[in-house]
Amino acid sequence: MIWDSTMRPSRPSSIRAGNAHPLPQAPGSGIVGLTLWRCRPWRDGDPREGRLLVQDKAGLTVSWIPERIGTQTPLSRGDRIRMSIEVSEPGFLYIFDRERYRGGRTGRPYLIYPNLNMNGGGNRAGPGRLIEIPPRSDSSPWWMLSSDSNDYAGELISIVFSAHPLTGIHIREKEVPISETMFHSIWERLSARAKHYDLPAISGKAPTAAEQAAGENGRLLTQEDAPPQTIVEITGRRPGGYAFTIPLLLKQEAR
Repeated sequence: MIWDSTMRPSRPSSIRAGNAHPLPQAPGSGIVGLTLWRCRPWRDGDPREGRLLVQDKAGLTVSWIPERIGTQTPLSRGDRIRMSIEVSEPGFLYIFDRERYRGGRTGRPYLIYPNLNMNGGGNRAGPGRLIEIPPRSDSSPWWMLSSDSNDYAGELISIVFSAHPLTGIHIREKEVPISETMFHSIWERLSARAKHYDLPAISGKAPTAAEQAAGENGRLLTQEDAPPQTIVEITGRRPGGYAFTIPLLLKQEAR
Protein backbone atom coordinates (compact mmCIF):
# COMPACT_ATOMS: atom_id res chain seq x y z
CA MET A 1 0.00 0.00 0.00
CA ILE A 2 1.49 3.33 -1.04
CA TRP A 3 0.57 4.91 2.32
CA ASP A 4 2.78 2.41 4.18
CA SER A 5 5.78 2.99 1.92
CA THR A 6 5.64 6.77 1.52
CA MET A 7 3.86 9.18 3.86
CA ARG A 8 3.43 6.95 6.93
CA PRO A 9 7.15 6.36 7.67
CA SER A 10 7.81 10.11 7.55
CA ARG A 11 5.50 10.75 10.52
CA PRO A 12 6.76 10.42 14.11
CA SER A 13 6.18 6.95 15.59
CA SER A 14 4.39 8.45 18.59
CA ILE A 15 3.61 11.75 20.29
CA ARG A 16 6.44 11.12 22.75
CA ALA A 17 8.86 10.60 19.88
CA GLY A 18 8.67 14.32 19.11
CA ASN A 19 9.52 15.65 15.70
CA ALA A 20 9.44 13.31 12.74
CA HIS A 21 12.47 12.32 10.72
CA PRO A 22 11.94 13.24 7.06
CA LEU A 23 12.37 10.47 4.53
CA PRO A 24 15.25 10.83 2.09
CA GLN A 25 13.70 12.02 -1.16
CA ALA A 26 14.73 10.41 -4.41
CA PRO A 27 16.05 12.99 -6.89
CA GLY A 28 13.17 14.74 -8.61
CA SER A 29 10.49 13.31 -6.30
CA GLY A 30 8.24 14.30 -3.39
CA ILE A 31 5.22 13.03 -1.44
CA VAL A 32 2.15 14.99 -0.33
CA GLY A 33 -0.76 13.79 1.82
CA LEU A 34 -3.99 15.52 0.84
CA THR A 35 -7.59 15.26 2.04
CA LEU A 36 -10.54 17.09 0.54
CA TRP A 37 -13.56 17.40 2.82
CA ARG A 38 -17.11 18.06 1.65
CA CYS A 39 -19.20 19.53 4.47
CA ARG A 40 -22.87 18.80 5.14
CA PRO A 41 -25.23 19.56 8.05
CA TRP A 42 -24.61 17.37 11.09
CA ARG A 43 -27.36 14.83 11.85
CA ASP A 44 -28.27 12.73 14.90
CA GLY A 45 -26.08 9.67 14.84
CA ASP A 46 -23.13 11.43 13.23
CA PRO A 47 -19.84 11.42 15.19
CA ARG A 48 -19.36 14.41 17.46
CA GLU A 49 -15.60 14.51 16.94
CA GLY A 50 -14.54 16.45 13.91
CA ARG A 51 -17.64 18.65 13.82
CA LEU A 52 -17.48 22.25 12.66
CA LEU A 53 -19.44 24.76 14.76
CA VAL A 54 -20.49 27.70 12.60
CA GLN A 55 -22.68 30.70 13.38
CA ASP A 56 -25.49 31.24 10.87
CA LYS A 57 -26.90 34.62 9.81
CA ALA A 58 -29.26 34.62 12.80
CA GLY A 59 -26.35 34.16 15.21
CA LEU A 60 -27.25 30.54 16.01
CA THR A 61 -24.54 27.90 16.22
CA VAL A 62 -24.98 25.19 13.61
CA SER A 63 -23.05 21.93 13.41
CA TRP A 64 -21.54 20.68 10.16
CA ILE A 65 -19.66 17.47 9.48
CA PRO A 66 -16.81 17.24 6.95
CA GLU A 67 -16.60 13.98 4.96
CA ARG A 68 -13.58 12.74 3.00
CA ILE A 69 -13.77 12.78 -0.78
CA GLY A 70 -11.26 11.87 -3.48
CA THR A 71 -9.60 14.41 -5.72
CA GLN A 72 -11.58 13.12 -8.73
CA THR A 73 -15.01 13.47 -7.07
CA PRO A 74 -17.42 15.51 -9.24
CA LEU A 75 -18.77 18.47 -7.28
CA SER A 76 -21.90 20.62 -7.38
CA ARG A 77 -22.43 24.36 -7.28
CA GLY A 78 -22.87 25.33 -3.63
CA ASP A 79 -20.73 22.51 -2.22
CA ARG A 80 -18.69 23.48 0.84
CA ILE A 81 -15.13 22.18 0.56
CA ARG A 82 -12.20 22.10 3.00
CA MET A 83 -8.68 20.78 2.53
CA SER A 84 -5.99 19.41 4.81
CA ILE A 85 -2.44 18.80 3.66
CA GLU A 86 0.88 17.46 4.95
CA VAL A 87 4.24 16.94 3.28
CA SER A 88 6.99 14.40 3.89
CA GLU A 89 9.87 16.87 4.30
CA PRO A 90 10.38 20.27 5.98
CA GLY A 91 9.83 23.43 3.98
CA PHE A 92 7.30 26.16 3.28
CA LEU A 93 3.81 25.81 1.84
CA TYR A 94 1.86 28.24 -0.36
CA ILE A 95 -1.64 27.74 -1.75
CA PHE A 96 -3.19 29.72 -4.60
CA ASP A 97 -6.76 29.70 -5.90
CA ARG A 98 -8.16 30.62 -9.31
CA GLU A 99 -11.71 30.37 -10.58
CA ARG A 100 -12.15 28.06 -13.56
CA TYR A 101 -14.66 28.89 -16.32
CA ARG A 102 -16.12 26.89 -19.18
CA GLY A 103 -13.82 26.70 -22.15
CA GLY A 104 -10.73 26.54 -19.93
CA ARG A 105 -10.49 30.21 -18.97
CA THR A 106 -9.19 31.00 -15.48
CA GLY A 107 -9.63 33.94 -13.13
CA ARG A 108 -6.99 35.97 -11.36
CA PRO A 109 -4.80 33.99 -8.91
CA TYR A 110 -5.19 34.66 -5.18
CA LEU A 111 -2.81 33.66 -2.41
CA ILE A 112 -5.07 31.96 0.18
CA TYR A 113 -2.32 30.48 2.37
CA PRO A 114 -0.43 31.70 4.29
CA ASN A 115 -2.32 34.59 5.84
CA LEU A 116 -1.99 36.48 9.11
CA ASN A 117 -5.12 34.86 10.59
CA MET A 118 -3.50 31.43 10.45
CA ASN A 119 -0.48 30.78 12.67
CA GLY A 120 0.39 34.48 12.52
CA GLY A 121 1.27 34.09 8.86
CA GLY A 122 3.69 31.22 9.46
CA ASN A 123 3.70 28.56 6.77
CA ARG A 124 6.29 26.00 7.78
CA ALA A 125 5.32 22.50 6.72
CA GLY A 126 6.74 19.08 7.48
CA PRO A 127 6.06 15.44 8.34
CA GLY A 128 3.07 14.96 10.64
CA ARG A 129 2.19 18.66 10.60
CA LEU A 130 -1.39 18.99 9.33
CA ILE A 131 -2.38 22.26 7.68
CA GLU A 132 -6.11 22.92 7.33
CA ILE A 133 -7.47 25.37 4.78
CA PRO A 134 -9.51 27.33 5.81
CA PRO A 135 -8.89 27.01 9.57
CA ARG A 136 -11.67 25.65 11.78
CA SER A 137 -11.81 28.98 13.61
CA ASP A 138 -12.76 30.86 10.43
CA SER A 139 -16.30 32.27 10.29
CA SER A 140 -16.70 30.36 7.00
CA PRO A 141 -14.42 27.32 7.41
CA TRP A 142 -14.82 26.16 3.80
CA TRP A 143 -14.74 27.23 0.18
CA MET A 144 -18.18 27.65 -1.30
CA LEU A 145 -18.21 26.53 -4.93
CA SER A 146 -20.13 29.47 -6.35
CA SER A 147 -19.66 32.52 -8.54
CA ASP A 148 -21.64 35.33 -10.13
CA SER A 149 -20.50 34.08 -13.54
CA ASN A 150 -22.80 31.77 -15.53
CA ASP A 151 -19.63 30.23 -17.01
CA TYR A 152 -18.29 29.20 -13.61
CA ALA A 153 -16.91 25.65 -13.69
CA GLY A 154 -15.08 25.32 -10.35
CA GLU A 155 -11.80 26.21 -8.67
CA LEU A 156 -8.15 25.44 -9.37
CA ILE A 157 -6.17 25.00 -6.14
CA SER A 158 -2.42 25.26 -6.79
CA ILE A 159 -0.11 23.90 -4.10
CA VAL A 160 3.46 25.15 -3.97
CA PHE A 161 6.12 23.60 -1.72
CA SER A 162 9.43 25.41 -1.42
CA ALA A 163 12.55 24.52 0.54
CA HIS A 164 12.95 28.25 1.29
CA PRO A 165 10.45 31.13 1.63
CA LEU A 166 9.35 32.59 -1.69
CA THR A 167 10.39 36.17 -2.34
CA GLY A 168 7.96 38.92 -3.34
CA ILE A 169 4.99 37.35 -1.52
CA HIS A 170 3.01 39.79 0.65
CA ILE A 171 0.94 38.19 3.41
CA ARG A 172 -2.26 39.86 4.63
CA GLU A 173 -5.14 38.94 6.95
CA LYS A 174 -7.20 37.68 4.02
CA GLU A 175 -6.58 36.27 0.56
CA VAL A 176 -4.30 38.42 -1.57
CA PRO A 177 -4.59 38.86 -5.35
CA ILE A 178 -1.28 38.38 -7.12
CA SER A 179 -0.24 39.24 -10.62
CA GLU A 180 -0.40 36.71 -13.45
CA THR A 181 3.28 37.45 -14.03
CA MET A 182 4.28 36.42 -10.49
CA PHE A 183 2.08 33.33 -10.51
CA HIS A 184 3.43 32.10 -13.84
CA SER A 185 7.00 32.83 -12.73
CA ILE A 186 6.50 30.56 -9.70
CA TRP A 187 4.77 27.95 -11.85
CA GLU A 188 7.45 27.88 -14.53
CA ARG A 189 10.15 27.47 -11.89
CA LEU A 190 8.52 24.78 -9.72
CA SER A 191 5.76 22.95 -11.64
CA ALA A 192 6.02 19.15 -11.54
CA ARG A 193 4.03 16.06 -12.47
CA ALA A 194 1.64 14.77 -9.80
CA LYS A 195 0.05 11.31 -9.65
CA HIS A 196 -2.89 10.81 -7.26
CA TYR A 197 -3.56 7.64 -5.27
CA ASP A 198 -6.92 7.75 -3.51
CA LEU A 199 -7.59 5.45 -0.54
CA PRO A 200 -11.23 4.38 -1.09
CA ALA A 201 -11.50 2.48 2.21
CA ILE A 202 -11.68 5.73 4.19
CA SER A 203 -13.75 7.78 1.74
CA GLY A 204 -16.83 9.37 3.32
CA LYS A 205 -15.46 9.23 6.87
CA ALA A 206 -15.38 12.22 9.22
CA PRO A 207 -12.19 13.65 10.77
CA THR A 208 -10.73 11.70 13.67
CA ALA A 209 -10.04 13.27 17.06
CA ALA A 210 -6.32 13.24 16.22
CA GLU A 211 -6.88 15.08 12.94
CA GLN A 212 -9.06 17.65 14.69
CA ALA A 213 -6.38 18.23 17.35
CA ALA A 214 -3.68 18.48 14.68
CA GLY A 215 -5.65 21.15 12.84
CA GLU A 216 -6.61 23.12 15.95
CA ASN A 217 -3.50 23.09 18.13
CA GLY A 218 -0.64 21.74 16.03
CA ARG A 219 -0.46 18.23 17.50
CA LEU A 220 1.68 16.14 15.18
CA LEU A 221 0.02 13.22 13.45
CA THR A 222 1.75 9.90 14.11
CA GLN A 223 2.18 6.72 12.12
CA GLU A 224 -0.81 5.21 13.94
CA ASP A 225 -3.19 8.04 13.05
CA ALA A 226 -5.48 8.01 10.04
CA PRO A 227 -3.87 8.42 6.62
CA PRO A 228 -4.83 11.21 4.25
CA GLN A 229 -7.51 10.46 1.68
CA THR A 230 -5.08 10.95 -1.20
CA ILE A 231 -1.35 10.38 -1.60
CA VAL A 232 0.17 12.65 -4.26
CA GLU A 233 3.41 11.39 -5.75
CA ILE A 234 5.57 14.14 -7.27
CA THR A 235 7.90 13.37 -10.16
CA GLY A 236 9.92 15.65 -12.40
CA ARG A 237 10.57 17.88 -9.41
CA ARG A 238 12.55 21.08 -9.88
CA PRO A 239 15.45 22.14 -7.60
CA GLY A 240 14.10 23.86 -4.49
CA GLY A 241 10.53 22.56 -4.48
CA TYR A 242 7.51 21.64 -6.56
CA ALA A 243 4.06 22.87 -7.58
CA PHE A 244 0.91 21.10 -8.77
CA THR A 245 -2.80 21.86 -9.11
CA ILE A 246 -5.90 20.18 -7.67
CA PRO A 247 -9.00 20.93 -9.82
CA LEU A 248 -12.30 21.26 -7.94
CA LEU A 249 -14.63 20.95 -10.93
CA LEU A 250 -18.40 20.98 -11.15
CA LYS A 251 -20.01 17.76 -12.42
CA GLN A 252 -20.54 18.85 -16.01
CA GLU A 253 -16.86 19.88 -16.28
CA ALA A 254 -15.45 16.77 -14.60
CA ARG A 255 -16.81 14.33 -17.21
